[in-house]
Amino acid sequence: MGKGAVFQIREWPLYQTGDYDFTRMPNIQRVIALDLGLVNDKTVISLMYWDPYERTAFLHKQICVQGIEEAVPSQYINHLLRPVVFGTPIVLPADANTAGRYTMSSNSIRELFESYELNVYHKAIMNPPDQEGRVTNHKSYGINQMRQMLEVGSLMVNQNCTQFVSDAQNYYVDSQGRFSDPDDTIDSCRYALLACLQGIAEPWDNRTSQQRMMAARDKYMKPRDESNKAAIKKTYDPGG
Repeated sequence: MGKGAVFQIREWPLYQTGDYDFTRMPNIQRVIALDLGLVNDKTVISLMYWDPYERTAFLHKQICVQGIEEAVPSQYINHLLRPVVFGTPIVLPADANTAGRYTMSSNSIRELFESYELNVYHKAIMNPPDQEGRVTNHKSYGINQMRQMLEVGSLMVNQNCTQFVSDAQNYYVDSQGRFSDPDDTIDSCRYALLACLQGIAEPWDNRTSQQRMMAARDKYMKPRDESNKAAIKKTYDPGG
């Protein structure tokens, strides 16, 4: 990728909330991606919808978390626990496994999310394997995918994602191939798009928010199998 502006888009493929009813679109999938920030960087949560047949992605919403909320992850997990998105696959970058890096504790952010029963993808989000089977996290692959899809209109952006559009319009690469800052919103979108392109996004289940939360509650309230336990260790059930 040469020097200069990265996203030279003549007409940005924007849409308004309400233009698409994703709950009624056949085959639609969705995924959540996080770019994790520290101190001066934002943590950005992206919700992306994906039509695998039309090969079209929709960056539907981004939440930029800063300040006290960003410094204490348990305070912004509430965005991921909302019934309308609960159960959506969540992809995290490679350093999300580093203990204490984002949690100020011995836990990693992945472990913290899993403790809340969030549907966290089991691997760090990376680029797909190259022709030699190597898996990398080089930024240029995902950026090129985003640029090409924006140019042809197969990556649609909700007009409410104003910070993403602003960052992308001012995004550039220098003569040494280094990308500019800020890039938090761009990286969050890039992770979501990589997840879509690699089949990590999951189909919309067409259930109501209440049904989805009830199913999650029932899953973790099922009685445990204690048939192999000694009688003295079994849970007492007064109902027999």
